[in-house]
Amino acid sequence: MEEVVIYLKKHFNAKEISQKSSKYLERQKCLKESLIMNYHPELLGGLAQITYLDSFDDRSLKEFWKQLELRRKKAQTVGDDVFPMDYHLYEIRY
Repeated sequence: MEEVVIYLKKHFNAKEISQKSSKYLERQKCLKESLIMNYHPELLGGLAQITYLDSFDDRSLKEFWKQLELRRKKAQTVGDDVFPMDYHLYEIRY
């Protein structure tokens, strides 16, 4: 992986995004949730499977959104000791 990073920096002037930036934090959270759902859904308990909508009224949409939020929060509580990630985000600017 180090060779890929060197190549990106040398040939495309890629810059690593700060781990404190909102762009980095949001993408890291989404990736962690997605990886857990795909490879270790048991870590999310019953939140791994969300009930999809039968209708699109306000009540159904609010309940669906609530389930998504609960799953995201649960994924973020999974510690690095249980699900380690070495995440880096690079940006290529032209």
